[in-house]
Amino acid sequence: MTVLLLASFDASKCVFWLFAYLLQHPPWMERVQAEVFAFLNNHSCTAQNDPSSFAASLSSVPLSMWEVSTHFPALELCLQETLRLVVNGALLRRNVSSNVTVRGHTIRHGEYTVLMTENLHFDSNIYEEPYRFLPDRNQSIATARESFVGWGRGTSG
Repeated sequence: MTVLLLASFDASKCVFWLFAYLLQHPPWMERVQAEVFAFLNNHSCTAQNDPSSFAASLSSVPLSMWEVSTHFPALELCLQETLRLVVNGALLRRNVSSNVTVRGHTIRHGEYTVLMTENLHFDSNIYEEPYRFLPDRNQSIATARESFVGWGRGTSG
């Protein structure tokens, strides 16, 4: 599962926005809740029927199980879409390799570049209705790598 450790954005703000979007989109909230409860039913060592044991259920799951991202596909989609919508700003990158040419401009070794993430995340050529929360956007893996830099990822040259 994607980790909520963000250097450029307070993780608590991201969680707030994630819950705000989920509350506005009940079908997604239901999918995420179903994933969490299914995960706990399969991996928790405590009773599942007692709501007061929810925190105990979460903490009883072995760390290795949390690190497997396949348990929460809907949550991953919602988290990525939340990051795309709310974590925007300037990303600085220093070229530590040899000179590279990007769209006709040469970036020499040691020079810095600035990427304004909102130019990418709200590009209507990439995202249909870019300002809407649509976690199930249908993108190919190649397009996703080049169109989302919420974690600072993307193509590198």
